[in-house]
Amino acid sequence: MLKKLIILISFALMSSLLSGCGQLLSAVSNPPKDGKATENTGDAQGKDGQNQEDVEGATAPQETYQEIEFQPINWINGAPDPQPTPGVWVYTKEKHPGNLEDSFTWDEEDVLLVQIGNPEYEGYEMTPTNLQVIQPDVVRVVVKLEKDEFQTDEKEPARVYMTVKRGALDGKKFIVVDQNGKKLQTK
Repeated sequence: MLKKLIILISFALMSSLLSGCGQLLSAVSNPPKDGKATENTGDAQGKDGQNQEDVEGATAPQETYQEIEFQPINWINGAPDPQPTPGVWVYTKEKHPGNLEDSFTWDEEDVLLVQIGNPEYEGYEMTPTNLQVIQPDVVRVVVKLEKDEFQTDEKEPARVYMTVKRGALDGKKFIVVDQNGKKLQTK
């Protein structure tokens, strides 16, 4: 009987000690929600054990957009003459200039023409880098502008043609920007 009593007392003592350790571990791993530390440890550590200095100034990721695949057109015999005004044109099987009739596979692709009106970029070569769908009906065309080494004395407006999958641009409006985000004139 005495043996049972000693075992029972030992079990009760061990149980109370272990439950106190569990509460202590819980307090250490889950600090108070008000952010006040219960003990000053001497360094500024975050909840994941990292020093605050290590994560200070962390940057959230930039917004990304769905992109439309495209292929810039490199004209072998020179690009068609520029349009009389700046703008954005989508040529399709049903609507395209007659001089482009045999230039594309109209059953599979549409053609996007972007011509800017910024006078400072006359005589520049324009290379598309992205077609970003920034809203369901708005596409941002991002372009790189470089001085055209082969430009004649008559400076033409910067423009670029590109092919896209047929129907990819149906019902879309366009914003054209350079690689720095500067909006370019298309009106």
